[in-house]
Amino acid sequence: MYIDPTIMMWLCLGAAAVCAFMIGRNSRPNIEVVVESTIQHLIDDGYIKARQTADGDWDLIKLDEE
Repeated sequence: MYIDPTIMMWLCLGAAAVCAFMIGRNSRPNIEVVVESTIQHLIDDGYIKARQTADGDWDLIKLDEE
C-alpha cells in the first residue's frame, strides 16, 4: 500500500500540533498563583505601595494617598 508523502506530512504535522497543544494545556500553572506572586514581587521591590492587614492580606495604596 502506497501512502502519498504529502498526506503523511500533513498527518505528522497534525499529530505534532495536537501533542504541542496538550503539553501546553496541561503544564499551564494556576493563574491566581502567578498573579499573586507577581504582585508580591512588585510590593517587595517597592514598585507598588501596600500595607498588610491584620489577617495577613495586602491592601494596595493609591498613588495619591499616603
